[in-house]
Order: sequence, then C-alpha cells, then structure tokens
Amino acid sequence: MQLAARILSRMRTSLGVILPVGFITLTAASLTSATAISSSGEMSDRVSVKLRGRVMPRCNFSGSDAPLSAGNAVARGGIVRIRRVFQVDCNAPFTVSLSSAYGGLHHGEGAVFPYQASLKIATDSGRAISLDCEASALKPGAGDCAGSSGDDTAIGREAVLSVNWRAPEGVAAGTYTDDLRLSFAVQD
Repeated sequence: MQLAARILSRMRTSLGVILPVGFITLTAASLTSATAISSSGEMSDRVSVKLRGRVMPRCNFSGSDAPLSAGNAVARGGIVRIRRVFQVDCNAPFTVSLSSAYGGLHHGEGAVFPYQASLKIATDSGRAISLDCEASALKPGAGDCAGSSGDDTAIGREAVLSVNWRAPEGVAAGTYTDDLRLSFAVQD
C-alpha cells in the first residue's frame, strides 16, 4: 500500500498539476519482483509496477452565480453593457451554446425589447471562441447560437459573457428579465 501511495504522489507531481485521473489500477498481479545478481556479484532487488490510468473528459465552468443585473451595468453612448467573467475548465474539445427563454428582456404580457449576447472563451492554443448573437435568435426554435472549440481545450481559461442593449426610451417602468442559458458539452 505504501508503494502505491508513493507512486501516485510522484505521478501527480511530475504532471505539474493534480488532475482527476478517473482511475488507476494497481493490483498484486501487476507487481513483479525479481532478484538479480550484478556483474560485481552483488544482489539487487527490483520491483516492476505496471500503471494504467485514464483522464476522463470533463467540461464545466465556475465563477459567480449571482444574476446579471442592470445594477452592474455600464452605459456609454446610449448602450447599456453588463459583463461577467468566469472560468472554463474543459480538458477535451467542446461545444458551447447560448439560449434564451424569451428572446429579449421580458416584462409582463409580451413586452420584450432586444439585446445582444456575446461570449468569448480563451483556449489553450491561444485561439478564442467568440459568439455574438441577437436575443431574438436565442429563443427556442428561432435559430442557433453555438460554437465549437475544434480540437482545442480550455483548461482553467477565462471566459467573458457580455449582454448589451440600447437604453430604452418610451418603455413602461418595471422589471425586465430573461433566462439566458449557457451550455457546455464535450464533443463526441
């Protein structure tokens, strides 16, 4: 058991980062012991250990889960912008998509005004994935706002989601909301 713990510890150190490995198999059948006599006549023992590991593909993101709010908005030239920075952790190529419940900022019965959603994700190759979509194209059945990393990964990389709209004129007072969904999936 101590041998297994030391080998696993060294393996993690040599990778530079500790990653969830999925599984490592180390069984009594994979340990082989042999005694050899060197050319100088000294006996030496050696242990041969066969390790097998697999890193499971994963794709998730983390950051503040507080709602985007106009209280965080920056208005310049009649454009209101809300920005959220978060971390993406995809160790395999992935797809990303945006979707909207209402296709715009919704108030009461049918009152909707448009916005634009932008997403930019840095990848490990230095290439960025960029999505720029009108809210009306994000609602179910309206279109597709999706992208792919190609063969790239994004392990611990920064992503920025921005929502922009023109400052409304002649719009009824009240709370306007939308449910903007961000989805990641490992590519097949």
